[in-house]
Amino acid sequence: MRDAAKEPVDGQRLDLLVRGLTGTPEIRETIAACCQPNPGDRPNMREVLRLLAGTTWAELQAERKQRRATVLCAAGVFALILLAVAE
Repeated sequence: MRDAAKEPVDGQRLDLLVRGLTGTPEIRETIAACCQPNPGDRPNMREVLRLLAGTTWAELQAERKQRRATVLCAAGVFALILLAVAE
């Protein structure tokens, strides 16, 4: 018989349950990252491979933030160039 306390509950944060698992820190961190409630906050396959290789989820999230900032900055510069050319 299954222990009712360990059965998943709809909306339960699975990343919090990972803390009790055994295994390497890379495996636990990968599972926790993949269990984020918001699909956009989960790692893509390239990031999963990097997690398994030892990169931390915090490092990957910082890289994501930096990429977004770079893209936004580049889009702003491009928009300014288009406005300058249009005049």
